[in-house]
Amino acid sequence: MPENETPKECACTQNLRDLLRAAAPKNNPLRKVTCINCGKIFWTNSDKDYCFNCQDKKKNS
Repeated sequence: MPENETPKECACTQNLRDLLRAAAPKNNPLRKVTCINCGKIFWTNSDKDYCFNCQDKKKNS
């Protein structure tokens, strides 16, 4: 093979490579939240603004 030629990819993996390139990136469902009550920083996928500890205390009061 001459030096100026690049090696060709294997045809058996080309379809897989095309699929991987076409895959849409996934958005991260988690968001970083600071608890309103205690100030603890945590990641959650819910719309609550209280950490799990404060949320339990709020329910029990």
